[in-house]
Amino acid sequence: MESIKHMLVSVIRFVVMTGIILFTYIFVGPTVGTIIFIVGFILLLAIFIDALIGLIKGKTRWLKTSGRFNLIMVLTDCVVISLILLITWSGNIVIQEEFGPLSAMEKMSFVHNALSSNEKEISSFTQDYPVLETNHITFRYHPDTEVSVERMVTALAAIEELEKEIYGHEIQKVKPLEVLVLRNADDYYQLNPTIKTEDAGLYDPNRKRTIMYYDGVNAMEEDFYVVETFIHEYSHYLLDLFIEQEDLKYHEVPVWINEGIAELMRNRIISSMRLPEERDSNISFLDLQTSFEWNQARETNDVYYQAYLAVEYIIGRHGNPSVLPEILLHQKETGDFAQSFDKTTGLKLTELHQTVSSVDQKLNLAWNTWSIDGDYQEAESLYEEVLEDIPYHNFAWQQSALMHEVNNNWDEAITARREHIQVNPTTDSLLNLSYMLVLTDSKEAATMALEALEASENGPYDQIFFYEQWVEDVSHYHQLMAENKTIEAYESIMKSEHLSYQPTILEELINMRNAVGY
Repeated sequence: MESIKHMLVSVIRFVVMTGIILFTYIFVGPTVGTIIFIVGFILLLAIFIDALIGLIKGKTRWLKTSGRFNLIMVLTDCVVISLILLITWSGNIVIQEEFGPLSAMEKMSFVHNALSSNEKEISSFTQDYPVLETNHITFRYHPDTEVSVERMVTALAAIEELEKEIYGHEIQKVKPLEVLVLRNADDYYQLNPTIKTEDAGLYDPNRKRTIMYYDGVNAMEEDFYVVETFIHEYSHYLLDLFIEQEDLKYHEVPVWINEGIAELMRNRIISSMRLPEERDSNISFLDLQTSFEWNQARETNDVYYQAYLAVEYIIGRHGNPSVLPEILLHQKETGDFAQSFDKTTGLKLTELHQTVSSVDQKLNLAWNTWSIDGDYQEAESLYEEVLEDIPYHNFAWQQSALMHEVNNNWDEAITARREHIQVNPTTDSLLNLSYMLVLTDSKEAATMALEALEASENGPYDQIFFYEQWVEDVSHYHQLMAENKTIEAYESIMKSEHLSYQPTILEELINMRNAVGY
């Protein structure tokens, strides 16, 4: 009976100490963790020696315990707890070395995702899901998300082109990717209980898996939200493979670069014009290096957009997205990201936040100057200032083109649209140039329409017929113009559904038709 009591006390002691060790290491970094390990190991060694002496001599110096069986249990506890302490300490070191400083929540998430029970839960949860295989991706998806998955597959062609543009070549997909597309947010958070509630998806570099969910937008609307999430997470997969193939370390790549590239790919493939807005962020990119810093900052700041602006700025100065992996490859030689960033880009990392914020504020001022105050001349000067410093700035060319269009400066608008295409040749940018060219060159308008159609076929768009309709409309318009049937041509193109969404161009066509006469 006494032996059972001692055994029970020993088990309780072991469980309590293990819990304290694990709980402590969730909240401490490698330096404090090492101190705790050394102090704890010395204490356990002292207890072990005292218990061993007591076992030999029949009494201990410090321990208030006696009995051979009880001392054996103390010795066993010391050995086991020392092993637990060693494993926990070394595991904490390895995780921090591989992924950089992590918050307590991130460590718990890491442990949760590493457990086999989570794998069993995911496997059980998705066992009845349809499966779609591509060359290197396995899609497992809820039946309600089938259309979105088809869009993801279609988008891979456009992603591959941008991938080559950024990395200079297609990344070897030596490790396949698994994509889980869940029905809704509830299912997503059930499988990932430790993540933040505002997350739309995640990428697990250890398992090469991304999990996302369908947001259930109205069936009458175009829903690209989950596709945008896929593009973002797929970018993390590409950078992960690049890091492995170039023998870099994942945690040495600043999080803002990783997230900025992901946002760049998302915005370039599913293009949208984000209107200028006031942003109050004093966070330096030096404070967005680790996951811990990033997650802290994102609670109060739009760090995703901040990172995207920085990446766009860097590319705009350099003129080519390939500058991004060049920084990382240079870092491999120097071991210092800030030094490699300065050398490769000609920019000081310490000044990047201030510089990007200054450009963003200038673009906001230019937008308000013409769209609210109606001062086109001053706005044009502001855009010219930005483009003189950053010749390939995506937003500057896009906004400048729109300003000239609203002000009916068609030659300048077309020039700006051409420059914008050089920077960002998306379906929308090609289509917008085609619309404008109906005012000056019907043949080139038809050519741009065909290029826009081709781009749409490589993107995640369902309504290809919409682009095909414009090709048909503008081709007929060009044919009539070539036959000198000018009035018929104007009458024909003005009936196009596309131009009903382009009031300034439609108004100019009406003026041109009236100038010719009936």
